[in-house]
Amino acid sequence: MSRRNEPYALITWPVVEVMARLRLPGSAWQVLFLLATTSCRYGGRDVRLSLQEIATKTGLPSRTVKAAVADLLARGLISRPTRCRRIAVSLVPRPAACVVPAED
Repeated sequence: MSRRNEPYALITWPVVEVMARLRLPGSAWQVLFLLATTSCRYGGRDVRLSLQEIATKTGLPSRTVKAAVADLLARGLISRPTRCRRIAVSLVPRPAACVVPAED
């Protein structure tokens, strides 16, 4: 089975270096990893996931996700530009140092 058509995210090395130095609780790290990789997958754009979708994708309880998002907001690692499920990841440069693979 070929994996060439599976979705993936390319993260630039500066983003990896910053993430490697972060000291976060496990749940906050899981949430940030999901948000950062999702943002990179879509060219550095804001992530459009609800708290419930984040909980489902990480396997964490909703209350834990809510606390992790609050922690990441307080640390300035993410922001919420609007109330409509949008989350901006501060680690991912804009307009996007992330490379989105071209579709064949």
